[in-house]
Amino acid sequence: MGNENKIGRPSKGGRDFNSTVAERIREITNGETQQQIADKTGISRQAVGRIANGENKPDSDTLHKFAKAYNVSADYLLGLSDVKSSDTTIQDICTITHLDEDTVKEIAYIGSTYPTLLAEFVKEGHLLSILRVISYLKSEGEYFLKCGAEASTIIDSNIFEEYRSKNLNAIRYQAFSAFEQIMDKYDVRITKKDEISILSKAITEIRKEYAEDNFQESLKMVREYRRGKNNGSNRTEKE
Repeated sequence: MGNENKIGRPSKGGRDFNSTVAERIREITNGETQQQIADKTGISRQAVGRIANGENKPDSDTLHKFAKAYNVSADYLLGLSDVKSSDTTIQDICTITHLDEDTVKEIAYIGSTYPTLLAEFVKEGHLLSILRVISYLKSEGEYFLKCGAEASTIIDSNIFEEYRSKNLNAIRYQAFSAFEQIMDKYDVRITKKDEISILSKAITEIRKEYAEDNFQESLKMVREYRRGKNNGSNRTEKE
């Protein structure tokens, strides 16, 4: 009993295998043996088994050991948060943005790789416009699927299908148009049209000049080859 008070207390109502703490302890340990968990946390093997099986609830000290050993937050183990990370910055970002931890980390990676583009997409509303029209397309599609059967009993099914198809196609067109407008903003052939035109003309002139020089050089080599061949033939005839 003395040892139980140090590592946790018996669960009220007996063993609760599906308790949040027990489930999340099993999740973070991911199939490790009780001995492996004990070695990593500094908690006895017997105590690990009772906590993972829902027989005991870990006290604050035991909870801290699990959290530290597996780099998760105590709030996550208790079910008070769905953010695993013990990093308070990530926890705060998840709270503010309503995004999960994996999404926040992915956005952080995108931000570190394409910081300027990500900032422009967010600040100038590009991302919002795409998400808005995609969300509308998704919700309209789900709505029509849900009420399609009911509507078809009221009006001709062919009319309903035609209406649905035209409406969803119109929304898809809006999505493509929004994306195309964004692409136009970053396509240098459009944004730098005059500069591209000047550059293309310059490149064409350079190619013409190079091609002419190359042709003249090739012609010179052919002439020298023929001259040499003719000279060789003449010497043979004299001999």
